[in-house]
Amino acid sequence: MTWILVAHRARASLYEHRPGSGVRCLQELAGVQPTDDAPDLEEVAAEKLALVRFTLGLADVLETGVRESQVDGLILMAEARLLGPIRRHLSADTARRIYASLNLAKPDWNEDTLARQLEPLLPVERTVEASAELF
Repeated sequence: MTWILVAHRARASLYEHRPGSGVRCLQELAGVQPTDDAPDLEEVAAEKLALVRFTLGLADVLETGVRESQVDGLILMAEARLLGPIRRHLSADTARRIYASLNLAKPDWNEDTLARQLEPLLPVERTVEASAELF
């Protein structure tokens, strides 16, 4: 099974893909929304802390999935400022399971659009047909 983490700003969703079953949402994850006004120094520090906590939380979800053998492969889709911190918080074992890291330019996603966009990257169900000639 492949997990797909999609993160933009302070919102994230965790999806799973099973070959032959498509993509489905497992969990919605939320963080602290950044302010749109010009921040003062305290707000900047608070936003940086919120970013660290958010990316740590996302990494922890991925670590738990790997530790509990719930996931074989990972795809990360996030805006650039989140990709690096998420990866830095992952163990070597979890990081090895990432086979795609994609910069997410816009936050519009759902199960159908993810399945279409990621189709070339997602594992496919393999069927083996027995043939009398093989045996």
